[in-house]
Amino acid sequence: MTAVRELTAKYQRQLRGLRRHCQRVDRLHLSGALGVKDCELVYESGFLTAFAHWEHFLWELIVQAVCGPPSPKPGNSRLLKPRSRAAFTKILLQNRSYLSLSSYPEVVKCARLYLKEGRPFSALDDTYRTRLEEARYVRDAIAHRSRYAITRFRQRVGGVASVPQSRRHPGPFLRHVYRVSPTKTRLDLYVDTFILASEQLALAW
Repeated sequence: MTAVRELTAKYQRQLRGLRRHCQRVDRLHLSGALGVKDCELVYESGFLTAFAHWEHFLWELIVQAVCGPPSPKPGNSRLLKPRSRAAFTKILLQNRSYLSLSSYPEVVKCARLYLKEGRPFSALDDTYRTRLEEARYVRDAIAHRSRYAITRFRQRVGGVASVPQSRRHPGPFLRHVYRVSPTKTRLDLYVDTFILASEQLALAW
């Protein structure tokens, strides 16, 4: 297994573990051991963790693509050859303490500086890009709790209108079942998106 495949497999295991954790919480709720609000808080926490894992995966994939073995795919190449991962990390950070990778368009823009045409990041399907952008609005609404963040969440995230108006907040939205057979919550939708997007990125490299 290549380093990129190992990285992707590890990331996907983390996401599936988070999904199972939320499913256990739902079972506790059905048994009467947890209230609805407690479940919603766990879903929000789980989503923030999933999004943080996504950002970490993107960071590691950029570093691996630039510093690791070359891609076997024709047309995939690096635009620089750093001396080491540590040296490239300094280049990426550019005297900052943190590089935000929450916005996928910014990820592609960053990748184009170091990888030919930004591949594999520029190869991601538009369907995934749209859902990832929605995920960012969900993440901001949870993390910031500001009126502005909640308004953007309600206006820009698909499916929020299907939740009763008084419940249009991240927690209730993430627990909302949008498909019955098989049962899928909105959290499942985003976890699936992260998994499938990571798979496509790995295959594109």
